[in-house]
Amino acid sequence: MKQNVKFLKELEKQIKFLKNKDYWNYYKDHKDRILGEIEVCQAGFKGKNVLEIGAYPYFMTYCLKKAGFNVIGVDINPSRFEGFLAKNDLIVLKIDIERQKLPFDDNSVDNVLFSEVFEHLGQNPLFAIQEINRILKPGGKFILTTPNLYRIGNILRYIRGKGITKDVYSELEKIQKYGHLGHLREYSKYEILTILKKTGFQIKSARYLHHPHNGKRTIFAKLLSLFYKVFGVFREGLMVEGEKGTN
Repeated sequence: MKQNVKFLKELEKQIKFLKNKDYWNYYKDHKDRILGEIEVCQAGFKGKNVLEIGAYPYFMTYCLKKAGFNVIGVDINPSRFEGFLAKNDLIVLKIDIERQKLPFDDNSVDNVLFSEVFEHLGQNPLFAIQEINRILKPGGKFILTTPNLYRIGNILRYIRGKGITKDVYSELEKIQKYGHLGHLREYSKYEILTILKKTGFQIKSARYLHHPHNGKRTIFAKLLSLFYKVFGVFREGLMVEGEKGTN
């Protein structure tokens, strides 16, 4: 745990040096999630070889490497942050996971991390999931995280007649600004599990996630945490751990 926090602090220094508001804001919003995912990977993956699908902005790639994993990333356009990749000697392959087959043999990969990606796919998300299943070894480990369709913010926006997405314009604009789509479609736990099971994955665990942003301990944050303990279905995120079936 302490070592993982150290990795994040080292990463934080690099992000601050970039003086890029978007990267810094992303890091602040996701650092608790990243820390939690590192620990899940350390506990759940078999061996040290990891393929990270949809790796941008490569913060998780960085942390996995620092944690001792042999990690290869896959991304639609690695050149958009190539300086960071080169500085940290990170390997990221250029692949459009909705259109191109992953450049790995059948049944050849030990572990796959698919974190905060599925909600961005709008062309052929099922193809991406099928490709992950194809390359995983029988019994190979798979971790997926994605926003929860029924998170409390979405529900409140829906009740007020403002749709599900917090800022639909900014989500659509991301294809022009960053080179990938924003949140086109968020999923319920039931939907995610249905897709994975029909693709050939065996589910080991599925749970709702809540990460207090920046470790905030305001009265509101404490009340929200209590609410989530009772009504977990309204938490912000989902995490599914599974493996490829051996049949």
